[in-house]
Amino acid sequence: MTPAMQPFYLGDIIKKELANKSLRKGEKTKLKLMLGTIKMLGKVTFKQLRIADICKEAKVSYGVFYHYHKDKVEVTSLLIEMFIQEFNSRFSYSEVTDDHYYNIFMANYYYIGCFKYNAGLIQVIISNHEEMPNLIDKYNELALIWHERVAKALPNDLAGLKVSEDEKLFIAYSLGGMLDELLRQINILKNPNLKAFENTKDITQITQLLSILWYRAVYGKDPSQQSQKLALKTFS
Repeated sequence: MTPAMQPFYLGDIIKKELANKSLRKGEKTKLKLMLGTIKMLGKVTFKQLRIADICKEAKVSYGVFYHYHKDKVEVTSLLIEMFIQEFNSRFSYSEVTDDHYYNIFMANYYYIGCFKYNAGLIQVIISNHEEMPNLIDKYNELALIWHERVAKALPNDLAGLKVSEDEKLFIAYSLGGMLDELLRQINILKNPNLKAFENTKDITQITQLLSILWYRAVYGKDPSQQSQKLALKTFS
């Protein structure tokens, strides 16, 4: 697996930028506030998020926050923009192979990991459209890139029938809807019936289960053992 396709936690990327010694004081403070915000979103919901807690996590005074941001909506919007840019940038490096199961597994592994590691931020994107109406467009942008990539990996003929590009995108969104709801249940709602998947650090198990289900739904059969072994070997 190339480094570009590894799932990421946005907080780690911000920490890396903070390590840049050539940063000006103001730039460093803005990054500290962004890091403080994403850390807090890993602990509380957006509605529970308080500017005082962001400042405490960022180790800056309360008044400093308002020197850089109008409110928590503004700083969170910047985080979402940064997340979408990073998500799309890494995903654009991935290549479609001739192994259809491998393509499904790769897309799922990346999405599942990014969702798990950034669950607090994802929750904001999918749940706070009233306070942040522009999030609908941002969410659609994020979703389209991923679903187009999945659709591109699908064959032009399924069960002997020709499939148009629009139909392939529809299939990708249908399968993606299942994935989104499952990840919401595990990472955001903390469904106790799915606790075994919430606590695991290794996302290959859930990726394999979902990818086999996807493959069966699309192709009406199981992926070959060779394809399954290749995917597990590459992403483990």
